[in-house]
Amino acid sequence: MMPSNRNPDLLARVLNSIGQFRGKARLLDLLGRLASSWSGGLGTFSLASGETVTIDLRDRIQRLMWGAAYEPHVRKCFAAFLRPGDTSLDLGAHVGFFSVIASAQVGSSGKIFSFEANSLNFQSLYANATQFPWMTASHRCCLQH
Repeated sequence: MMPSNRNPDLLARVLNSIGQFRGKARLLDLLGRLASSWSGGLGTFSLASGETVTIDLRDRIQRLMWGAAYEPHVRKCFAAFLRPGDTSLDLGAHVGFFSVIASAQVGSSGKIFSFEANSLNFQSLYANATQFPWMTASHRCCLQH
């Protein structure tokens, strides 16, 4: 997952505009694999705030992110609880999906602190943080005094 100046994929726009339904994750898995074969493995989707994010469609979890089927209940909690100026922590941030959602919600007056121990995931997390100067990405699994 990385910040993008690409336009959101038409398929991602459609999938993000429809709600959850039984079998959506399976459908996304199939559509994401197909889209991966003609897009060089990349897919782009929009956040509610307008920023676009490019993900790796070869990864199942990122395919679910692309089509708005990854942890929809957590996304609803972010929308309900985070406000401009808030601070949030993302421990085990993976590629930063929830970090960028939180960053878009808290805006430039807020702070997001994201931590990821896996080196490969951290590279994507760090790239995502570049579009949100108020987001700090750290490659640590624990904090020291």
